[in-house]
Amino acid sequence: MNRRRPCSRCCPGKSASSHVWSGSPWAPETWSSPTARWPRRRSLEDLGRAHGARGQNGDAVRAFEQALELYQTTAAAWDGRRVRGRLRALGVQRRSTSAERPQQGWAALTDSELEVARLVAAGLTNAKAAEQLFVSPHTIGTHLRHIFAKLDVNSRVELTRIALQRESGD
Repeated sequence: MNRRRPCSRCCPGKSASSHVWSGSPWAPETWSSPTARWPRRRSLEDLGRAHGARGQNGDAVRAFEQALELYQTTAAAWDGRRVRGRLRALGVQRRSTSAERPQQGWAALTDSELEVARLVAAGLTNAKAAEQLFVSPHTIGTHLRHIFAKLDVNSRVELTRIALQRESGD
């Protein structure tokens, strides 16, 4: 059986078509099991690099987009950033996406915003909350502006009131 490795670093001088393994057990489309996702994403990324090296940008973009989709479904943020960088080099912009959050209400708050809301509701100043979270007081202020907009409140007092209501289950 002819076993070719999918990496252009291992196959110098091979054309990009040598990286398309129709009928091969290493073909990306044959890797559907959860344990095969990592090799499939890396293989698609390598395929994109091989296409890009040959100037086949459309094929490179398609391979990178498939790899990015797999990285995002498995929460591989570092790898996703690397592939988005490769796509940017080809002139394609892809934003990092995550599960959709509601726009309003407590469910709309990020983990950081929830923590800031908890500290502010407990009576801490921006400076004290910043000290506890190891961030700048300006960052706390930014989180508070986002919290106020998402919860439709205008003051720390209102935030404290609704936080206490939420805690007590009213």
